[in-house]
Amino acid sequence: MPRCWLSSPSACSSRPGSANDLALAIRACARHIAVLNQLRTQTKNQLHAAQQTTTTPDFLIASRHQSTAHFDAQIKYLHRQVFDLIAADEALRQSFKLLVSATGIAAASAIQLLGERLVLPDDMRAKQWSAMAGLDSRQHPSGSSVSKKPPIQGREPLLADRSLYARSQRRSL
Repeated sequence: MPRCWLSSPSACSSRPGSANDLALAIRACARHIAVLNQLRTQTKNQLHAAQQTTTTPDFLIASRHQSTAHFDAQIKYLHRQVFDLIAADEALRQSFKLLVSATGIAAASAIQLLGERLVLPDDMRAKQWSAMAGLDSRQHPSGSSVSKKPPIQGREPLLADRSLYARSQRRSL
């Protein structure tokens, strides 16, 4: 059985014509979950700031608590929906299981990675993969030294690795 995160979206479904729809649905859900996480974090920050003053009315603090709970419920609902989509396809189940077996990748990160990978074309070369991951492998000459293989340097994180980037930033603090 092929691994979907390494193979084509067409390998992720036994129903003709539905693999692309499934891949797009998972990607849309993953991106919406990322937006909801950002909104939840913003709301929690606003709640913290509001709690630091005595002039903030109690109903505004209660409203922030309700908003946070609402975002949590939406995220949980979307996770269940994506898990149902993944469970409906054997190849996706195996790919998801393989992703979460890697150290540092939990279900939330696996959904993000799977959603972005499923829509990428099969014929991508190594440099294209590097570019999609936000890596830069350009060579920089330095004086009279011997020409070396170009180092891989990081750039701004793209959608596929944004969740991993955010988690690594939190761990380093």
